[in-house]
Amino acid sequence: MYYLGQGVSKDFPEVLKWWHRAAEHGNAEAQNNLGVFYGKGDGVPQDYVEAFKWIKLAAAQGNNSAKEYQDTLTSKMSKEQIAEGQKRIEEFTQSKKEPVKTSEEDNFGKVVLKLAEDGDLEAHFILASVQAEKGDPCGQ
Repeated sequence: MYYLGQGVSKDFPEVLKWWHRAAEHGNAEAQNNLGVFYGKGDGVPQDYVEAFKWIKLAAAQGNNSAKEYQDTLTSKMSKEQIAEGQKRIEEFTQSKKEPVKTSEEDNFGKVVLKLAEDGDLEAHFILASVQAEKGDPCGQ
């Protein structure tokens, strides 16, 4: 919605906020989008290490776009950058193994659901993606 300017003006910082939230919650499409944008420096400072983290996480979930982009990305990176990217992936996955949720995480689903009920297309996308990842055919 914010990325394409559908019903609202284009707002890239808002897009990044939603993609980060979705990516942090395991949404492979959002992870891929972040990886591509960080890799190209499109709307954000170019950061191959951050791009590597998101692309590898998305590829590990079967995202075909991420699988295709990862070779292009790693060809531009030094061995040190790749090692740092692997470290960030490990830190990210370790943080997701923690069973404790913050109140922000508890409220995230409620916020997305409310926004979807109000017609927010980005929220609908996030909900559909989560449903699809859980195997719900309605989310595909």
